[in-house]
This record gives sequence, structure tokens and C-alpha cells, in this order.
Amino acid sequence: MHTLEVGKRYNSAIESWPEGAQYNYRGNTHELLLFFSEPSKSEISSVKSGTVDIAVTAVSDILLLLFRFEPGIPWSDAPYSYWMVPSGERAVPPVLQGEQRPILQTILIDAGSGIIHAIRTVSLSTRLGSVLHEQVRDQAAKPITQAQYDSAIDNIFTKYQTKALLERAIAKCKGGE
Repeated sequence: MHTLEVGKRYNSAIESWPEGAQYNYRGNTHELLLFFSEPSKSEISSVKSGTVDIAVTAVSDILLLLFRFEPGIPWSDAPYSYWMVPSGERAVPPVLQGEQRPILQTILIDAGSGIIHAIRTVSLSTRLGSVLHEQVRDQAAKPITQAQYDSAIDNIFTKYQTKALLERAIAKCKGGE
């Protein structure tokens, strides 16, 4: 794995990325990548030190990580499927024991240049972490193809906006709480 550093490219081989958010669980790490075109000072500040709210829901066997970084980034969503992670990076998360709290690393990247503008790590609540791990384990037991994933994503975003997905959340927490 490469070293991540603010002011450097997220991936030295890739200069630009499509705008959007990606959630991944790979290499036993929860990662939220935010690819914004020319991130504003408010967005950068919000990722660095704003209040973080996280929620999780599942629709049609697709996990959706819902998040906001106040005050600069409103509720947004990032879909996830275990089967869309490259096979060499897939990991099945453990059952959390006691009060174990997984961490989420968020990286804000300029989509046009690939430059990292903010990195932040927060702990998730035991409840949200347990639900998240359970959802990923459930996905790992149900293989899907890229075409099935794409169809499910199209259906989800045809039916639901982020607010409606948030209403369906099965767990929520404040990052670091």
C-alpha cells in the first residue's frame, strides 16, 4: 500500500478521477474516498475537523454508506459491494468483540488533479461497526456480477434519493463518538 499524504497524489499513476464518493472495505480497512472537483475551503475544513455523521443501509444486497461532514458536506451516499473490490484486496471483516470500534479513514481528493486535500480517521460506534461488518460478511456469501451490481445501483438511485436512504438506515453514529 502506498503512503497517503496531504498535498500528494492519491495514486501517483492516476491524475484525474470521476467525481463522487466511494466506500470500500479492503485490506481490513474501512475507507471513504471523496473525489470533488476543486474542493472548497469549507469542504476541506469539514473533512478535517467538522462533525461527522455516518449511517448504513442496504437495498437489494447493496450496502450504502451514508455520511455528512458538517458544515460543508451535506448527507451523501456511497454504494458498496464486496464483489466489486479487486479480488486481491477483498477481506471479510471479523465479528466485533465487546466494545470494539472499527475506524473509517476519509480521504478528500481533488478529482481533476488527484491531489489529496484532507485525511481524517474517526472511530465508528460498536453498533454501526457491527452492522457494517455483518452486511459485508453477508455480501461475501452472495456473489454478484458487475452487470447485476450496475442494475441494482440503477434501480436504487431511480427509487431513492439520499434522504430516503437515510430514512431506511439500520444504524447511525457520530464519528469518534
